[in-house]
Amino acid sequence: MLKRQSERSYYLLQLVFISLFITGLFIISSFISLETLMFDQLPLMNPDTLFAKSTHTAIEETPLITSLIKPMGPVNDYLVAHYQVEDIPEDHARTVVQKVKTTSTQKRASIFLYTTHNRESFLPELGHSQPNLAFSDTSNIQSLLPFFEEALENDGFQLYTDTTDIQSVLKAENLTYQKSYDVSRRSLEQILKQVPDLAFSFDLHRDSNRRAVTTTEIDGTSHAKFLFVIGKDHQDYHKNEAFANQLSDALNSHYPGLSRGVKLLGGSGRNGIYNQDVSPTSILIEVGGVDNSLAECRASLEKLAKTLNGLLD
Repeated sequence: MLKRQSERSYYLLQLVFISLFITGLFIISSFISLETLMFDQLPLMNPDTLFAKSTHTAIEETPLITSLIKPMGPVNDYLVAHYQVEDIPEDHARTVVQKVKTTSTQKRASIFLYTTHNRESFLPELGHSQPNLAFSDTSNIQSLLPFFEEALENDGFQLYTDTTDIQSVLKAENLTYQKSYDVSRRSLEQILKQVPDLAFSFDLHRDSNRRAVTTTEIDGTSHAKFLFVIGKDHQDYHKNEAFANQLSDALNSHYPGLSRGVKLLGGSGRNGIYNQDVSPTSILIEVGGVDNSLAECRASLEKLAKTLNGLLD
């Protein structure tokens, strides 16, 4: 009788321990997920706060984490949207298209365009109103590249463009979202080997701030504002900052309010370099925000091309 009671007590203690262990894992996983969600929403609450997506604390997806998070609903949906990448045809997974625009008789300078977070999109193009889900594999920041190319080509620039679907590469190589800049850097370094005198490299992004912060009107037409982001975690970042300030000031001198200025980012939890250590004229450009339309972004990119042309006169 005593032995049976001891066995029951033993199994009861085991059951209690397992229950406490599972509860602890659930609490820890929930805290990590909510902390990530709240961090992403900071710029939506504070318009003066810039959100650079490289600052995400990416969560590795495992069966345990997934099973624990799923009951939380919106948090799980958020994580799936940000860290799970849809399957697309394999031939699009690692496609670098380097277009050389030489139709103009005047070749002024060479420019490399790319989009590290290529699926960042705009709510007016998506049919829903959830800012944290403003991503698309078709209507996105990368879809603006052909228009920007044409605007720059008209001024005689030589263009190289990377149309890699970075998100598919991340999935294929089992990399987290934080590694996006490592992937896009491959194409940048390849171009620098082929074109050692590359004049500029621009990484286009979409900001997460709302319309009141990211929109202005010029000559009666709505435009998406620019924000120039400089990573300060490399020794020569002051050179990139100086170039970004020059470009921002030139924009605002011709089109007041079109640039929101230059933002320095760095420190723990951020990329802090954004591939800008390769060249003093390598910068990250936020084109509008989640509430802007592609048309508003195109209107602004046309003016950015004209301004860049003016800097070389």
